[in-house]
Amino acid sequence: MAIRGVYIFIRLISFLLMLTIALAEDQKSYLARGSSISTQDDTTTILVSPNGYFSCGFYKVATNAFTFSIWFSRSSEKTVAWTANRDALVNGKGSKLTFRKDGSLALVDYNGTVVWSTKTTANGASRAELYNSGNLIVMDPDSHHLWRSFDSPTDTLLPLQPMAQDTKLVSASARGLPYLGFCTFFFDSFKMIEPSDLSKGCRRKTNMTVKWDHNSDNKTKQGFKFKKTLWSDFYGYDFNYS
Repeated sequence: MAIRGVYIFIRLISFLLMLTIALAEDQKSYLARGSSISTQDDTTTILVSPNGYFSCGFYKVATNAFTFSIWFSRSSEKTVAWTANRDALVNGKGSKLTFRKDGSLALVDYNGTVVWSTKTTANGASRAELYNSGNLIVMDPDSHHLWRSFDSPTDTLLPLQPMAQDTKLVSASARGLPYLGFCTFFFDSFKMIEPSDLSKGCRRKTNMTVKWDHNSDNKTKQGFKFKKTLWSDFYGYDFNYS
């Protein structure tokens, strides 16, 4: 009886190990050239960062309407940090993300229309990888970065994400909706913010401007710093209007 119990225990441990390995393989952090993933009925994870903090894939916005997005994996609501196709949602049936043989990572709607692309066709792209920082990167065989989601933010800045002179944030039209809103945040000089040490925080090196809508010159100066969010492990940008 004791031997039978040991046998059952060993079989159970072996099963759990195989299940763990299968899950680890299923949640990969990179996408190889030539890969293609289609939409499902619900939010579908394609890549997961090695630390498990971020996921990217098809994000369900409404019935039969999806974006290709990056979100916080451990958030109960899967809070979105970046979206490729804010104003051009794809159909839930027949749409796909494909890493084409020409090196371009593309989001293709059900009718074959390319809704979004990294346009890395002439640069020898070999893989797309989701980093621990939440940065989705297309790189060549020598790991040179050809395209980064950090270079084209939507309405969110993440830790270690620089904000350059030609970078801007545009608010969402409403909570839970990806469409472009009316508030834009951008630089009015040529300097750059580089949050290099989160423990010390990052204070602004220059004045910035908030433009409240696309047709107005209404501007306001503000303080800018990088700080730890209370009751969480994440850092964020904090604004002090004046």
